Amino acid sequence: MLPEKVRKLIAGYKYFAPSRKAQLANALLHAKAEEVNKDCPVGAKYTTKELRELVKNDSDMQDLDSDQEQQYINDLVEHRKLQKYGMRANNAAAARDMRSTLLNIFKELDNLALCTGGYFFIFGTRGHVNDSGDPTWYGSDNSMDFVEDVLQLEPDEICRLFEQWACAKNQSE
Repeated sequence: MLPEKVRKLIAGYKYFAPSRKAQLANALLHAKAEEVNKDCPVGAKYTTKELRELVKNDSDMQDLDSDQEQQYINDLVEHRKLQKYGMRANNAAAARDMRSTLLNIFKELDNLALCTGGYFFIFGTRGHVNDSGDPTWYGSDNSMDFVEDVLQLEPDEICRLFEQWACAKNQSE
């Protein structure tokens, strides 16, 4: 083992950050931004500072009961989910999102391998012939030796077969 890997195993790095909960103040800002910025062209939208002032001066957003507060928070949570998990505008955007997310997963697998000493591999591919995402594979340490030695297949060959299967499955539905 490399000395750097041993240091990381001993140190037990933590790479996770807590998620941010939706707060009422942010929910009110979001609601006001949706209201006033809806028809504004890019560059003419209200700033956060201006939105805070609008919320402060809006009598309908003051002295809310708990149901109204919860509704604002629920709307913000729903918006965040849509932003995070919603469909992308086009195939190129989906491919960029796929690549970016996979790079984060690869880092996390490396971190997990360092912290636990485990072996991991992952295969990913597009789900439709018109998608522009690249088929990919990744393995921590020498885990791909398992694929080559036991399954008698190269990782590239598995990716190709996985892509064919996924595209055929998607066309049949």
